[in-house]
Amino acid sequence: MKSLRRLLERGAEAGVFAGAVGLVRVRGRTVFRAAVGWAETEPGRRSMSLDTVFDLASLTKVLCTVPVVLRLCAQGVMELEAPLGRWLPAATHAPVRARDGARDTRAHGRARCLEGSVPGGAGAGGGGRGRGTTAPGRTTG
Repeated sequence: MKSLRRLLERGAEAGVFAGAVGLVRVRGRTVFRAAVGWAETEPGRRSMSLDTVFDLASLTKVLCTVPVVLRLCAQGVMELEAPLGRWLPAATHAPVRARDGARDTRAHGRARCLEGSVPGGAGAGGGGRGRGTTAPGRTTG
């Protein structure tokens, strides 16, 4: 279990994550427990502990929105390739940004689609180019 602790420590030291808590149980018995790195880095640092409470609010977007959107697509209510402005009119003229934060001038004036706006959706199913799966049982192309 020393190698597992060292793996967690290296991840925190390399900046892969600020901190982590690990727990391994085998046949109902705890065989490994460790807390490494930082639970908070701003405004001050607070060390990670075995009883650190994690804020999972930022995961709500992914864990709730994506399955709902995909279900609506599977039911034919929504289409990933349709312009985003169909459901969010304010997004019709919103600036398009490249992954590095710079303005993506190639996309300026093009209708953004829902597929590129769903977390993890950019590039899924071929990113709207060529053949790719857009909803269970449906393909584009």
